[in-house]
Amino acid sequence: RLCSAEGGDLSASMRANGRQSLAMATATVFGISLGYIFAQYFGKEVKNSGKEEEKSNGPRYGGLRFFKADEDAEQVKRIVKFLVSHAKNARKESLDVRKIDGGRTNRLYRVGFPEGSPVLVRVFGAEGMIDRMKENQTYIWLASEGIAPKYYGRYENGRIEQFFDGYVALTLDDMRDPKIFCAVAEELGRIHKLKLPPAIQTLHPEVGLWDQLNTWLQHAKSQRKKIPPSLLSSPLPSPFATPTPSGPSTPSRHRTPTTPENSEKNPQNSEEILEKSKNIPENSGNLSLLVPGNPLVVSGNCSGDDEKRNSGTFVLGRESVRQYCSIDFNRCALAIKNLKKSIEGSKAAEMAVFCHNDLLCGNILKKIQGKGVRFVDFEYGGLGLRGFDIANHFNEWAGGTLEGKGPGYNGIPDYTRFPSDREQRMFCGSYLREALSRSPTQKEIDSLIQEVKTFVKINHFYWALWAVNSSFDEGCEEFDYMQYAVIRIMRGLEDQAW
Repeated sequence: RLCSAEGGDLSASMRANGRQSLAMATATVFGISLGYIFAQYFGKEVKNSGKEEEKSNGPRYGGLRFFKADEDAEQVKRIVKFLVSHAKNARKESLDVRKIDGGRTNRLYRVGFPEGSPVLVRVFGAEGMIDRMKENQTYIWLASEGIAPKYYGRYENGRIEQFFDGYVALTLDDMRDPKIFCAVAEELGRIHKLKLPPAIQTLHPEVGLWDQLNTWLQHAKSQRKKIPPSLLSSPLPSPFATPTPSGPSTPSRHRTPTTPENSEKNPQNSEEILEKSKNIPENSGNLSLLVPGNPLVVSGNCSGDDEKRNSGTFVLGRESVRQYCSIDFNRCALAIKNLKKSIEGSKAAEMAVFCHNDLLCGNILKKIQGKGVRFVDFEYGGLGLRGFDIANHFNEWAGGTLEGKGPGYNGIPDYTRFPSDREQRMFCGSYLREALSRSPTQKEIDSLIQEVKTFVKINHFYWALWAVNSSFDEGCEEFDYMQYAVIRIMRGLEDQAW
């Protein structure tokens, strides 16, 4: 399905600059949708004229920008009326604006109209961590392929997309439903079969995983410069060291996730670990407790004492700073280097496909009535390795990014939920059936499972570093990024000699 920007979006600005004829000619030559060309050309125009705009303070995207300090609903209505054709003649008071909870990177709003389909207004987050020009052009291509929701238009720090009525995001329990996860596997196989057109190949010329990891690692290390000296006076002991006598005694912080095969050895459930975690003394000097077969629990949630500092715009509280100071980034760098070395030259390193890279439950929608799933939020997507994409999804079965209490929520993944061998086999079988357009052999399924396992630890470092950097940008009051980062790093380092 081809999809174009609507109304006075990009074309209006281009007409004002005498560019429409050039865009039309380009569309004819390359034989792709006019909307895609508009967006691609306009993106280049903005990128090339950025310095001039900074000097003159000239507006981008018609001056449309979402300001966090302003009243949300009025801003959303103004943006929608400018970019969505069936909103232009609607009265502002008739637009129904509702904030959608659960978005970690972005702020999301659903806008309904008296007539016409509802839309999703996305306000970009993670500024500086995502190339939004490249991401938006990739999104338009995915929408034209019927993979991503319909594209309506772009404003300076966001985008308007189709809102999927009749769908709802998966829950953690949904992730383990065989009917649902097999449908997810099939949809992922369909995406991995996509052939990248030349324009998209130019945007994604090579696998970006390793460069992204290195960039985020260096950025995470440099964040220390932002911390006021007063908060660096007494860092807590590293959570990667042996527990001090004052803390709870556990035989090991690193345990194999509970599966049907080892559940008798690790009988504790989420309720039991949550109850035990209540006994961790505040400020005890121990950041963590890992009960056999259950997730890491970090004491001192930064939202608890995230007092507003006298240090300007610095957004982290003392507990979060202490957790940050406990991370050995040099050890992380060595682990990543060794994991990359173990993958290079293998079949896993050759399986380059277009990847989503962020298939957590909130980014997978299921039909309320009937069967079928859809993926959303492709902003971390690009040319990648299929084993990493599947490993990422398996790790997301543990949750940790949802709002709620207990393991699996608010920065505490529950790795007892990690798919069992049987569930991995079912998933990989369904995936290969779609990706190969035939029934896979047992050998092919076994090979894919092993391929995925090589990326599980790399994926822990990927999102840990993302969380560290996000904590310095967003703070930890609404979501405990730093706690989440420490847990993911510990999972990446467990059972290793680095």
